[in-house]
Amino acid sequence: MEALKDYDYFLPEGLIATVALADRGSSRLLRLGRSDNAPIDDLFKNIGSYLCPGDVLVVNNTKVMKARIKAYKKSGGLVEILLVKPLDNGSFTALINGRGPFLPGTKLDIDGAEILVTGKSTDEPGLYELAAPIDLALYAKRHGELPLPPYFGRKARAEDEISYQTVYACADSWGAVAAPTAGLHFTNTLLAHLKEQGIKVVETTLHVGPGTFLPIRVENISEHAMHKEWFSLSEDAAKILNQAKSEKKRIIAVGTTALRVLEQVRQWAEQKEEKDFFACSGITALFIRPGFKFLGADGLITNFHLPRSTLLVLVAAAIGLKRALMCYEHAIKERYRFYSYGDACFFDIGGRPYE
Repeated sequence: MEALKDYDYFLPEGLIATVALADRGSSRLLRLGRSDNAPIDDLFKNIGSYLCPGDVLVVNNTKVMKARIKAYKKSGGLVEILLVKPLDNGSFTALINGRGPFLPGTKLDIDGAEILVTGKSTDEPGLYELAAPIDLALYAKRHGELPLPPYFGRKARAEDEISYQTVYACADSWGAVAAPTAGLHFTNTLLAHLKEQGIKVVETTLHVGPGTFLPIRVENISEHAMHKEWFSLSEDAAKILNQAKSEKKRIIAVGTTALRVLEQVRQWAEQKEEKDFFACSGITALFIRPGFKFLGADGLITNFHLPRSTLLVLVAAAIGLKRALMCYEHAIKERYRFYSYGDACFFDIGGRPYE
């Protein structure tokens, strides 16, 4: 049995980063190569010293929605709505936080507009479907709040609207309810220097959903039902990735979301008895855990993740559980900053799968 308790660790509360650094590039970097027995401490601005000309960084250009909006029940009770995914005819799937029940037919008021709860989502547990006479996406852009992670323990501030977006977030890729936080360490200056060094940067899109924060609730992690997220890989991106593979250059995922895109596309290719990346879009519910055979990525840049989370399990799949916990123990001892606004890691992936 793959035991959930094996993915636990104790983190002093003072190491949880709840505000961003004034300078993104001043974050720290923990580096662990495939053959390293211990991690190396560095600064993220030096990431280029671990990269080679021809290496490809794959980034997630999704943009975080101001998805948290307020509504009122007919009784006057306040509820908080977290918009997740647009549906046909202006409807949305959403999380609703407030005293329920929110049965089909429940009506909610948003600035005089009557929103109807049409039922529970068939795609994701815990989500509802909302029908509205107004454009909820436009309303959220104008009046919503950024949905900061719950462990921040605070509401979003004006500065978060910049610091909780990557510098390459695309306005046309608006749709995430959480940032792809590994990318928060990059500045435009650093990206320019990397490109001068011969490093290629490829964009993909995966709209991060609220499931990224959900803990695993089953003791045998193989029984966990992974959340679903929409992604897209363009034809130009696939071409660059295939060229890198043919030239035996490394493909490095910037974040677990970019990694899931790479591995999902390669898994779909394998199912078609092909080995190349290809342009596609769709839904991924890929759960990467120890024993996983990586087909797309050779490296991973990521932040430090919550205990008992699917993201920590993913890291264990990439570098081995013992090595992952060793890195986290080292980071705690050296007082790295943890979670979304925290510091970063750079891991090699490759070779035989870790059990």
